[in-house]
Amino acid sequence: MFKHAGITITVLGVLIALMGTGCRRHFCHHSHMTPEKLEKISGIIESKLDFDDAQKAKMKKLVKRISDEMPAFREKRETARDLMLKQFESDAFDKTEVSKTLQGFEKDVPKMRELMVSAASEFHSILSPEQRKKVVEHMKKHKEKCKNNS
Repeated sequence: MFKHAGITITVLGVLIALMGTGCRRHFCHHSHMTPEKLEKISGIIESKLDFDDAQKAKMKKLVKRISDEMPAFREKRETARDLMLKQFESDAFDKTEVSKTLQGFEKDVPKMRELMVSAASEFHSILSPEQRKKVVEHMKKHKEKCKNNS
C-alpha cells in the first residue's frame, strides 16, 4: 500500500506507465519524482500526443498542481522509511512508535488518492478522442509488458 502511496502514483505514475517508461517492478526508480522530472515527462507526453498550445497550457497547470503537492507527501513517506530503518537498526522494535507514525501517514492516503483521481480526470479532459486512443494503446502495451516481466 505504501509503495503506491507516494506522489508518483498520482498522475505521474499513471502518465509514466501510459508512456511505457517502466513497469511496476522498476517503480522505485521513479519514486523520487522531482518537479524537473515531472516537467520532462510532461514534455514527452505533449510531444508523443502532439498537444496544441491550449493543451500544453492545461498540462502545465496540472503539472504545477502536482508539483506543489509533492514535497509534503515525499516528506511523510521519507519519515516513515527513516523510522522503519531506525527500528530495524535497533535491538528492540517499537510497535507503538511505528504504528503512530504510519497512522499519521495513512491519514494522507485519501488526500493522495483524491489528487491522483482528480489529476487523472483532468488529464483525460485535456485529451482529444484520438489522443485518448493513443493513451489506451500505450496502456495496453504497458500492461502486457508488465505482465510479461512479472
